[in-house]
Amino acid sequence: MKFVISPQALRDIDDIAAYIAEDNPASAANFASEILQRFRVIAERPLSFSEKLHWGKNKRSALIGKYHIIFEVRNKVVQIQRVLHGARNIGDLI
Repeated sequence: MKFVISPQALRDIDDIAAYIAEDNPASAANFASEILQRFRVIAERPLSFSEKLHWGKNKRSALIGKYHIIFEVRNKVVQIQRVLHGARNIGDLI
């Protein structure tokens, strides 16, 4: 299945990478690479990730470290919506 990344998810990734880069620029680059790989895994088997009905209908989540990748599957396309730290109030942000 293919995937698309929302503009908001791209901003989330940029913000996270900038935060990580403050302490470790190499880790920030690794994070970006790892998250892209995780998107590919999600696209290969999106329905294997748990549905999060408390966040809304059809919302699913995959973890990468402490971050939740929030996505939906629509018309056979994985739509990556947000990438958020688990300590945040995700329900209010999506």
